[in-house]
Amino acid sequence: MGKVLSVSGLRKIYEVRRPLSLRRTKIDALQEVSFDLEKGKTLGIVGGSGSGKSTLARCILLLERPDAGSIVFMGRELLKLRSKELKGLRKHMQIIFQDPYSSLNPRMRVVDILSEPVLFFGLCRKEDVKGKVAELLRRVGLEEDCMRRYPHELSGGQRQRIAIARAIATEPELIVADEPVSSLDLSIQAQILNLFMDIRDGTSLSLIFISHDLYTVEILSDDVMVMYGGRVVEIGTRQAIFDRPMHPYTEMLVSARSRKAVQTLEDDEKVEERGCVFFPRCPRRRGLCGEQLPSLEGTASHKVACFYAG
Repeated sequence: MGKVLSVSGLRKIYEVRRPLSLRRTKIDALQEVSFDLEKGKTLGIVGGSGSGKSTLARCILLLERPDAGSIVFMGRELLKLRSKELKGLRKHMQIIFQDPYSSLNPRMRVVDILSEPVLFFGLCRKEDVKGKVAELLRRVGLEEDCMRRYPHELSGGQRQRIAIARAIATEPELIVADEPVSSLDLSIQAQILNLFMDIRDGTSLSLIFISHDLYTVEILSDDVMVMYGGRVVEIGTRQAIFDRPMHPYTEMLVSARSRKAVQTLEDDEKVEERGCVFFPRCPRRRGLCGEQLPSLEGTASHKVACFYAG
């Protein structure tokens, strides 16, 4: 079906000031991140806190500008586009954030929240916009009477459905969902995951689904990418990652298979500069691991960055 997105060598560096110090430290939030996303496919991105998942999401959509690398979307290099050209592509790429309440304007009614992108991109006439909003609400499983409500009058699950409706309002080619169910109750999570599957299966939409929860990633994804310390340590088909994990970190995540376990496997604040990012806590580490950075190698369906992959 062809690639809708191709990311190559993406890098993002932050300068932070340490507590009780005037010195600034550079942190590599993303280091040489590369992957492809096929049209109509879902890529699940998993990793602990600080692995660079959310930074990657913001950089892909240029909510933050990466310091190096390439982002090719629908055949166009985003980092070389002018503001006007980029604006024309915005309707084809949307994001859904973790907290729906903070991502929705509390002063706007639902009808105005959903009308805004439709009118901005000229997707329908002004007199037809309420019909379009009603259609969007039905697609995400909400009643039309939600139109007149404000975000604070809705439950967390309803707010996230509104956020999803806003994302699909422009009929995008790509949606990046950054931890979209982590703040919801388990029963509501299942409903939202089913909604994602219904939307994906009914369109040619490409989806990047970011989570620390392997259960949700396994349910939705065609391919899975595992991140640690700002780097991709393993990437492959869903079956390859869950049935034959090769990187020690991936093995830990898959064997744990619980939200609590994944959350506690946070990245180290400082890792070896020359060696593998997982070296400080790797159970297989040897001398070479601390001295040399392993490259991401393997087949088209399964690649791993480890000298001693299982």
